[in-house]
Amino acid sequence: MDIKEEELRHITLSNNQKRKLLLEFTTMMERLTSSGIHIKNALDICRRSWTEKKYNPAALLLEEIKKGKSFSQAVKAQESFFPATCIKLLEAGEMSGKLNEIFKELQAALDFKMRIRKKISSAAIYPSIVFSSVIICAVCMAAFIFPKLKDMFSQFNPESVNEINRSIGFIQSFISVFIIILILLIPFFYILKKLRKKHYSIKLKTDSLILKIPVLGKLVIFYETMNFAFIMETLCSGGISVKDSLNKAVQAGTNAAYKEEINSVHSDIIKGMQLSEAIMTKNIFPEQMKNWIVSGEESGSSWSMFAKIRNYFEKELEYLLEKIMTFTEPAMTLLIGTFMIIMITAIILPVFSLYGTVL
Repeated sequence: MDIKEEELRHITLSNNQKRKLLLEFTTMMERLTSSGIHIKNALDICRRSWTEKKYNPAALLLEEIKKGKSFSQAVKAQESFFPATCIKLLEAGEMSGKLNEIFKELQAALDFKMRIRKKISSAAIYPSIVFSSVIICAVCMAAFIFPKLKDMFSQFNPESVNEINRSIGFIQSFISVFIIILILLIPFFYILKKLRKKHYSIKLKTDSLILKIPVLGKLVIFYETMNFAFIMETLCSGGISVKDSLNKAVQAGTNAAYKEEINSVHSDIIKGMQLSEAIMTKNIFPEQMKNWIVSGEESGSSWSMFAKIRNYFEKELEYLLEKIMTFTEPAMTLLIGTFMIIMITAIILPVFSLYGTVL
């Protein structure tokens, strides 16, 4: 291995960089393999035409293949770059001889997920700005404006300003407690993230809790169901049995609680149950998914059944995100309005009343 390729192995990429490069790689490989070019030649063309100098996945894969590894083994050796879903699907594609179809499906799925992430990011920008502005405003008032108001009111009769001082003191205390809670949440979530990586039981409990949170839980279930259906559709269309496809789908899942339910379905099928029977006993799966699996099993077309499930939940996921984005702006307006009403009621009106009595 030359020095340049050794350096490529130790480059650290952010998750966002990985997603962009992975989409670019799968798009390029889909075009090359669909043209009938052999996988090794396609990788070589991809390596030479790759524009991102920081990290070249095609070069690293070729290096692994030169050592005698298969394409899927080379991909697995780069698991820091390729997610579990890609590894399992590319492995299945190589086994079935349908790598070009797998690259096509992967490219479409990654492109969709990229669009979903952009929508989520766009939806989070406005509330983040508003929330941050409210926090900064509240801190400035508690640190600078309220103390000056107290000094100013100290010149008046103490009995006439008691109500205002109590209001100011209450708001200052509330803001202080709120800021302390926010500060404590930062190390809390950092520690929780580390514990989730180290202890699977903690990850399972927190993931189960996430699924129970209104809106967020529904969003995660829709995403996991879409991802699960995509993997099953791709594998089943490649000639892999439902039982083996489920085993790979478990390993490629992201939410631990959802993965456990898929694993339970896989265990039930090994015991002799039908897929529809096993799915029906699990409450975590949406009803629409259960109904399609029942009808698909009756028709004997597994991959088309999962294709319908994936398409349905892709649309539902986009629709849910649009609803959240539509709701976000009025919710933030309500937050600002509530903050202003509290300030006016607790401080400004009593101040005008005080000046009225003085004048």
